[in-house]
Amino acid sequence: MGHDSTYAPYAHPFGEGWLRGMDPLQEKIDELLIVNQQRLGVELQFKSNSGRFAELMRLPHEQTGRRAVVLIDEYDKPILDNLEHPDTAREMREQLQDLYSALKPQDGHIQCIFMTGVGNLSKVSLLKVELASCRLFLKKAW
Repeated sequence: MGHDSTYAPYAHPFGEGWLRGMDPLQEKIDELLIVNQQRLGVELQFKSNSGRFAELMRLPHEQTGRRAVVLIDEYDKPILDNLEHPDTAREMREQLQDLYSALKPQDGHIQCIFMTGVGNLSKVSLLKVELASCRLFLKKAW
């Protein structure tokens, strides 16, 4: 796999560039999934974003026994980049909800998840209870 860490790291940074519209969002998701696929040395079979995202957590764990440490940096930036276009922002929120829906079912393959946001967590309702719980957990941990 090319790295010697205790966990299989997975990074999903949305901070690079402006994502104005659904096509640039899909391109960014594809790029991030491909980069992590190559870095983790796995071959993804699923076609959907959430399916490929789930494979990136499951396959390395099955192959190495190392659970994933997931970093999703600026998870809300695609939505915030499009606040002046409410319909597009809503579509992006739905697309990201679908992508991140892969996290909960993969719990057994994940050691921990770190999510950073550009905006106030309460203003971008993306994962609802799960993110609120994560914020509470991180607050207690620090």
